[in-house]
Amino acid sequence: MSTAWMPRRRVLLALHRWLGAAAALFLVVLSVTGLALNHTERLRLDHIRLHHPWLLARYGMALDAAEAPVAWPLPGGAHLIHFRGQLIVGDRAIAATDRPVGLVTTP
Repeated sequence: MSTAWMPRRRVLLALHRWLGAAAALFLVVLSVTGLALNHTERLRLDHIRLHHPWLLARYGMALDAAEAPVAWPLPGGAHLIHFRGQLIVGDRAIAATDRPVGLVTTP
């Protein structure tokens, strides 16, 4: 091998080493996050609520004041929720409507 090729070879080997280390780190992060998502219930990740506006906006989940959910307590511990044009009781949508002003319960 010629001596002119040696400096280039060292540079290529160093570059190969750094790219390999970066790829290995990426694969480790990908594996750990994949395992965490695979065990969401056991790690209780499904109970975590995100409140960071920049993160919610990144995933298209940012709420402005007009879209913010409004909830009223119902007898028996349930709630009537208005969110994005839907009235929801528990986990069931019961009607599509404009934003209500309030709630009145009668016997």
